[in-house]
Amino acid sequence: MESLCTCTLQFSGQIGDEFHVILKCKSLENLRKNYLCKYDYQNPNIIKFNELYTYIMSTHKKKMLGKLCFFIVKLYNAVCTPNP
Repeated sequence: MESLCTCTLQFSGQIGDEFHVILKCKSLENLRKNYLCKYDYQNPNIIKFNELYTYIMSTHKKKMLGKLCFFIVKLYNAVCTPNP
């Protein structure tokens, strides 16, 4: 059985999967407010997560894609950079 990783940013014991990191983790709330639409991060659920993924994969709006790229890079740095 595959073990599930818990979120290491807020030590809440919640599973640290993509849904949690992108839309729910309290430690990343400011990133969401800066780079995502309020609709996406307010009252997060799997339907909104799927809509966001579909939008990312189909949009041709350069400004929005730029913001989403910055968001992804900042998420990566926050999640994957070891804490001192």
